[in-house]
Amino acid sequence: AKVGNEKITLADVDSELKADIDYLKEQYGEDYESKIDDDLKAKLKEVRQQVLEQLVEEKVLYLEAEKKNLVPSQEELDKEVADRTAEIQEAWGGEEKFKEAKEYYGYTDESFKKFLETQVIIQKVKDDMFKDVTVTDEEVQKYYDENKANLLNYGEAETRHLLFKTE
Repeated sequence: AKVGNEKITLADVDSELKADIDYLKEQYGEDYESKIDDDLKAKLKEVRQQVLEQLVEEKVLYLEAEKKNLVPSQEELDKEVADRTAEIQEAWGGEEKFKEAKEYYGYTDESFKKFLETQVIIQKVKDDMFKDVTVTDEEVQKYYDENKANLLNYGEAETRHLLFKTE
């Protein structure tokens, strides 16, 4: 895809799916795409499409932030990134677990910082877009009542693998 002057490549998409791609390589080898069955190929294509759409959305929102002059100063970004990093680190169970998680998902300290900076900027755009939007409890209830059949999804689950302790 191309957004503004920036291109989004398959390598960009696959870098977002590093943990999944690494799993496929571990299971099927480096040439995993020629060895996986059609169902898994279709699922991989679907996930890649979703990631591509997410990356395009991020780029479009970033351009909007620049256009509306919503990009914070580097000092503000650094503070927000530090706060969010601390929250995430705590949620992951400490510095060591957080470090392991970053490595698992293919982030370096620098790429994770860049990811968080982008998220901060995108949130500022979204906040600006929705600042004048109000939704009442009645509107929420009406929407729920009208769309209940589409919102309730009983008895369905999608699993990748199940792990059991062995004797």
